Amino acid sequence: MKNTTNAQFRALEAFVPAREIHELDHLGTVGALEAAHELVHIGDVGRECLVILDGTVLVDREDGTTPIEVGPGEIIGELALITGAERNATVTAQTEVTALALHRAEFNAALADCPHFAKHALLRAVERLAPTG
Repeated sequence: MKNTTNAQFRALEAFVPAREIHELDHLGTVGALEAAHELVHIGDVGRECLVILDGTVLVDREDGTTPIEVGPGEIIGELALITGAERNATVTAQTEVTALALHRAEFNAALADCPHFAKHALLRAVERLAPTG
């Protein structure tokens, strides 16, 4: 692995086997973001998604729903990569966040080469698109 530790990927272990975690580590870049940092801005073009490995973020969607706090194991920005649409939420770090960044080509490679990760990502996307109520 690159400059990461297995502990950083612990949030994914419930969804993704070790082989895929190793592949994700090689595909993407792990970085730390300070609290209050805006990770994603509504209306921007999506160039990458972020897999939250540690910390929490606040997701404020454009549809006026109550902002939600999400944490380790969640994927942010995958909808823009899957659909090609602009970002539909602003996401801000609530705490210091460690995240795996996957640019479009890396995300597509992960979907093709890591079936457990692909299922996790697509289930999260479907959950976000499903009507609430």
